[in-house]
Amino acid sequence: MRTAPRGVLPYYLGTEVAAVILTLFASAAASMTTVNMVDWSRAMVLVAIGIAQAELSRRTERIRRYVAETPHVNMTSVWIGAGALLLPPALAALVTVAIYGHLWLRIWRTMSTRPTYRVVFSAATMVIACLTVSPVLRACGVGSTLGTTDHDHTSFATQWLRSARRSRHSPASTVC
Repeated sequence: MRTAPRGVLPYYLGTEVAAVILTLFASAAASMTTVNMVDWSRAMVLVAIGIAQAELSRRTERIRRYVAETPHVNMTSVWIGAGALLLPPALAALVTVAIYGHLWLRIWRTMSTRPTYRVVFSAATMVIACLTVSPVLRACGVGSTLGTTDHDHTSFATQWLRSARRSRHSPASTVC
């Protein structure tokens, strides 16, 4: 079994510890708010679709990993990105861990090109990315997620253009 190079080990471990700590904070915050059955249903659907897609493309994924020496894009980011936008942060992290866990067990575990430390690090970075989406959406005035009703069902682009018009700046100069 390969291990991480010494030089990057502190970075990998720091990222993984940060992902765990931030997820615990997000879980504590989620316990103060209501995570309803719609959120759980969306999470389960995203996990099911992610697993189904992984299973349907499992053979192709293995061949790509064995043949290609360079990294490639797979579909996990689609399901994880949807979870980050639609779900509370703790559930988005759960979707990420579930999909990466499944991929590890079914595809990557036996592959020498996917050592454990790289899979765990990749999952940790995806969890951190999921946890940052909600604060960014709130800062932009959209709401905590796109799946909640705490905003007025207009698209992010429409809200962005409205705020640009109100501030009399061009949309390009308006961050959020």
